[in-house]
Amino acid sequence: MSISESDYTVDETTGCWNWNRSTRGLYGYGQVYDPTLRMAVYAHRYYYEAFNGPIPEGMYVCHHCDNRKCVNPDHLFVGTQQDNMTDAMHKNMARRTSGLTAKDVAEIRREYAPRPSMRQLAAKYNVTQTTIWHIVHNMTWNPSE
Repeated sequence: MSISESDYTVDETTGCWNWNRSTRGLYGYGQVYDPTLRMAVYAHRYYYEAFNGPIPEGMYVCHHCDNRKCVNPDHLFVGTQQDNMTDAMHKNMARRTSGLTAKDVAEIRREYAPRPSMRQLAAKYNVTQTTIWHIVHNMTWNPSE
């Protein structure tokens, strides 16, 4: 595949290059077929490499903009999973708009124990599935805060 401006739409407000083509997985990251690897890869990783060069083994391509569909190389950076989590925490991404209380979080964790879907819990609490995942894995919500 070659890089094509028809694959994304530029958001004039944010500068994000929003992926227009297929997405993959629960989290909705763009996907593209990489002819070199002969397999589908995440579009943001493909664009990062096309503009910036190889990604070191074991490293993540993270978004400064927190937009999974963005493939703008200026919005992407290479880091570890911890770097990505730290970046998200610094932006207060997980709690920024959730409006959850300590009681809500305790209830989410209790309800998740018998394994209802994260989609159902996200809908019930009007938050994203990612927020639910972070809560049930004790990654981004501290009840003592």
